[in-house]
Amino acid sequence: MVLAQDGELADAARARGLRVGIVGIVGIADRAYDDDGTLVPRSEPGAVIHDPDEIARRTRRTLRMVTEGLIRSVGGKNLPVTCDSVLLHGDTPGALALAGRIRAQLLAADVEITRLDAVLTARSA
Repeated sequence: MVLAQDGELADAARARGLRVGIVGIVGIADRAYDDDGTLVPRSEPGAVIHDPDEIARRTRRTLRMVTEGLIRSVGGKNLPVTCDSVLLHGDTPGALALAGRIRAQLLAADVEITRLDAVLTARSA
């Protein structure tokens, strides 16, 4: 199974018979997004969020991404996003606590957390 944004990698994986999980505009809880849906380059201030309090506030953004299919860019635009999974960098300060907080918010919103292969099977049915 390959996790990728829709595009060349996903197409190549499908062409080789692999299952593909689409991460849409990559669902990254601790990164900022430009108005075109790309990640703000790491060389720019605010691209990677290190402040645990700010990341915690962003868990609502992750919930919105999953439940409403939208993510807000640094310019304030609502960007449509389709994702089968959410990525959180393991080297982000407080990553484990943040993952727990995101999980709790998703469960509280009645989002079913399950294996990715089950998500892909349901999507293709």
